Amino acid sequence: MSDGVKYPVLDEIQHLTVSEYRTYSVKCKSLNNEHYEDLARRCREADIEIENWTTSITWLCKKCSEGEPHEKHDRELEVDGEQLLAFASRSQDKLKEILEAWYSETGTDYDEPHYYE
Repeated sequence: MSDGVKYPVLDEIQHLTVSEYRTYSVKCKSLNNEHYEDLARRCREADIEIENWTTSITWLCKKCSEGEPHEKHDRELEVDGEQLLAFASRSQDKLKEILEAWYSETGTDYDEPHYYE
């Protein structure tokens, strides 16, 4: 809101150009810093970007995201122990290969990668 006028900020996002990278995410259980750093190293070596969305993104409820901040939210905003990791990769197969090798060496459990269009 600016000068009494509401502006829906999330409705203004658009693609300017199509990237050769695709965005994926996985939920990991019991992820410690050592295992995250190991996965980040593997990703860097494969030209895959990684980011921990659990620690780098502030999640908003629907009302707040529509520009109406308030005290009582429509859902719990606390993290439930899982870590949500995001990846920018040119190849889903390469990402899966890295995740499988990482899992076999660290035992860190994760869900199947989710693809964002």
